[in-house]
Amino acid sequence: MGKITLRRALRVKNTLAGEVSELQKLISEYNNQVEGRVYLLDPKELYTQLWVKLQKLIALKSRLATANAGGSEGGIYEAISELAELKSHVSFLRGLDTKAGRIQEDHSIYDRTPPRDFIYTPIYDAVWVRTRVKELEEQIEELQEKIDSWNSTHEIEEP
Repeated sequence: MGKITLRRALRVKNTLAGEVSELQKLISEYNNQVEGRVYLLDPKELYTQLWVKLQKLIALKSRLATANAGGSEGGIYEAISELAELKSHVSFLRGLDTKAGRIQEDHSIYDRTPPRDFIYTPIYDAVWVRTRVKELEEQIEELQEKIDSWNSTHEIEEP
């Protein structure tokens, strides 16, 4: 077995994960069979394939985690964690209700009153949210470039 870049290993990991998922689906689908029918797929054979792929996936994920921790090089794990959290935070910000001003709303479903005006004043308005999201997206892009560079220049043993 040779070495592959982390970038390639991530593609292999995603392929293996997809294959594991597909085999699990097929095993679930063909596990309970009607007596007397002929089936093209054998769940026992599928399970053997599943187990082999699962062992490869576990080994590959372990090697990726070790490589990302980086030992004396410092690794890339912190950047990966930061990237995930910043992306999550951007989703949170985009979901904030930033409506502002006088808005007529019908709350009769709750209290049987006619529609009335409500005045909304967001703490974080749409302009602030857009500006903050743009700042975070720039940080995300920098982190992604750092991670891509790491993944292209570091190698692990193929499983």
